[in-house]
Amino acid sequence: MISNAVIHRSYLIEEKIQISIYEDRIEVVSPGTLYGGLDFKTIKIGRTKCRNQAIADIFQYMNIVEVWGMGIPRMIKTCKKYGLNEPVFEEFGDSFKVTVYRKQANKQINKQTSRQANKQTNE
Repeated sequence: MISNAVIHRSYLIEEKIQISIYEDRIEVVSPGTLYGGLDFKTIKIGRTKCRNQAIADIFQYMNIVEVWGMGIPRMIKTCKKYGLNEPVFEEFGDSFKVTVYRKQANKQINKQTSRQANKQTNE
């Protein structure tokens, strides 16, 4: 999450990458929205447009990233591997946020989703 934020952030925006650790989740907020016409569907399958090629090249040389475009799919795969819900990807204002919920939070989220679904079917 952090290496993706460093590689893909907009350095034209004078904000910092924010990493927040809560009891139920971890959030990484990166300045800049999706770049180059990408949308949430395409980034999940590994499509990428590199905003900061020099940083991406350095990270690949240092083995911080393996293959370009695999950051988001790797996050999703890792969450599934550990029994976590898929990360939540959001754009707001001029920022991009990734949220990964911890296991105990996933149970609460699944219960809330089930309750809402049951409530809607019973109405």
